[in-house]
Amino acid sequence: MIKLLVVDDNQDILELVDCIYSDHPEIETIMANSGKEAESILKESGDKIDIILSDYEMPDGDGGYLYKVNEKYKKPFIFHSSSLDYNLKHINESESFKTFYFEKPADFDEITDCINKITDGFIIFEEKYYPISPTIILRYIKVFKEIYIKVNDTFLLICSEDRLNIDFVLKHLKMGKVKTFYVKSNELKNISESVVKGNKEDVEVGDFLEVLTTSYELAEFGNKEFENATMLLMDVYNNFKDDFKDLINRFSKQGNFVIAHSLMASHLSMLLLSRLRLDNKKLCQSFLHAYIIHNTKLNEDEIYKEKFHHQIKELNFSEIKDFKVRELITKHHLIGNIDFKKCSVEQKVFNFCHLASIHLLDKNNKSPSIIDFTLSNPDYDSCRSFIENIINKN
Repeated sequence: MIKLLVVDDNQDILELVDCIYSDHPEIETIMANSGKEAESILKESGDKIDIILSDYEMPDGDGGYLYKVNEKYKKPFIFHSSSLDYNLKHINESESFKTFYFEKPADFDEITDCINKITDGFIIFEEKYYPISPTIILRYIKVFKEIYIKVNDTFLLICSEDRLNIDFVLKHLKMGKVKTFYVKSNELKNISESVVKGNKEDVEVGDFLEVLTTSYELAEFGNKEFENATMLLMDVYNNFKDDFKDLINRFSKQGNFVIAHSLMASHLSMLLLSRLRLDNKKLCQSFLHAYIIHNTKLNEDEIYKEKFHHQIKELNFSEIKDFKVRELITKHHLIGNIDFKKCSVEQKVFNFCHLASIHLLDKNNKSPSIIDFTLSNPDYDSCRSFIENIINKN
């Protein structure tokens, strides 16, 4: 068992760490509120402590003080502090024990991974499995090293690199009893990185988008992959507009509404932005990026919290660097509201296309007809007049 000495003057942090590692029977946490208290624990049972995880700024002995004390005990030392940039200059890194740095608040999966490296893989991580659509599995069955199905809360390996059991997978699909397959996160990362690096011959842009949106663990990838997805899709749109519409049709026929909806809304918005002469590449990219992630639950979008609390894992608003993306998403449920009049032109386009795409896909994916849609929805007077003015522009 690993004994982890956790030092922080914030009781909430101590309780959080204790809660997180309660799921790891391999780790025992010992808590201290200051550097001096941690020093006392080391004096009494230093031989039993394996690793120190410490804040920096604390009364009664800060992290720098405890770091010097540790010269005697030589325990691997992990700084977890929100003031590292300022205080690093006060730390003379020791050569007698390993030192690691995490900006607070850190992802505790990363800290756990760090602990695991320190202890040569002593911690047993619970495996994570992510759902993938049958379409992706079939198209890239030779790319995935392991494919699982879920039976009674147990994940069963049905196909692997050593045993490429394609017929068995096809059999499960034809029987119709298995609608979702599972892969591990590293498999998704492999496909993600393949596209990001530009290896388009291995993974199609649309498939990459499907992997992102059907994994239901969007935080596994981060905002950079979304940005890359939008750039690639923008290239498809700019250079091969028919291909872009084919993507919409493909996902619609597959029953993947989330992706077809996003792409349809994007396609409509490009048409309107072009009519308004606002179709510069930066703005179009922001629109597409916003449509890709608008089904994600955002922690500052109260409307979304109330109506769609069951949706995909929360995405931290601060992670979205593009302000326009954030602005579009937070306003995208106002189309039937009087606040629609107060929206910017870009927000109005985004709102309308968001709702219009749902309408069009519900009509079995007919060819987009903005006029038919606006005239068939007389309740949205503000929206209709806005769209008709655009349509009638010379």
